[in-house]
Order: sequence, then structure tokens, then C-alpha cells
Amino acid sequence: MYRSQSLSRWVTLACVSALLISAGATGALAASDDTEQPSKPADDVVRVGNEDVTISDATVQIKDVQITGTGLPEKSVDDVSVTVHESSVTVEEMTIEHDGTTYKVGDVTVTVRNVGVSVENVSIGS
Repeated sequence: MYRSQSLSRWVTLACVSALLISAGATGALAASDDTEQPSKPADDVVRVGNEDVTISDATVQIKDVQITGTGLPEKSVDDVSVTVHESSVTVEEMTIEHDGTTYKVGDVTVTVRNVGVSVENVSIGS
């Protein structure tokens, strides 16, 4: 039970991170009504907040991935599948920098419902 809850939390966090990074990188969040655009060209900070996002009825497959970096633990996954029935994460404050623009994300709640995640042939190490 504990392993399943822990894995669900990590899957939810991974989904949230991927969503926020891809949205920040593409500027999707910058178009929101609650987003504060940079006040002048030299001010490359976009503030995003007061958002509720729901990801539901989806399947995510992560396959044949190798992540390397200094200080990372040695871990590998041959084949694991999990379904997140419902889990929520609230980001109080996070900063993402992309192409010279800083995105400050705050007060964003992401709920994941009925999302299946399949991890196959993934390794992490230094």
C-alpha cells in the first residue's frame, strides 16, 4: 500500500512538472487572463497563478529513456504500470526559466484522475 501511494505521488508530481514545463515553454500559460505579462521588454518575468488544472482519462507511456547527471542515484525500471485514480498537487511557488524568460508559477492546483502510467526500460544514473 505504501509503495503504491508513494508511486502515485511521484507519478502525479511528474505529470505536474511535465505540464508546467511544457506549458511554460510554449507560452500557453502566458496567454491566461490571470497571467501578468512582462511590464517592459527588459523585464522578462511572467507570473502565472490562481489556476486549477485537471488531467483525466489519459495514458502516459515512458519508454527507453536514460537520464544521467552528477549526483543522481543509480536506478532502473524494466516494466512498471500504475493507475492514479485521483491525486492533487498544489504548487505554491515555482520558477521556470526558458529562452531568457522567467516564469514564476504560484497557487496552481493540478488534479490527476484515472491516469495510467507505463514505465518501460528507464534508467537513471551518474
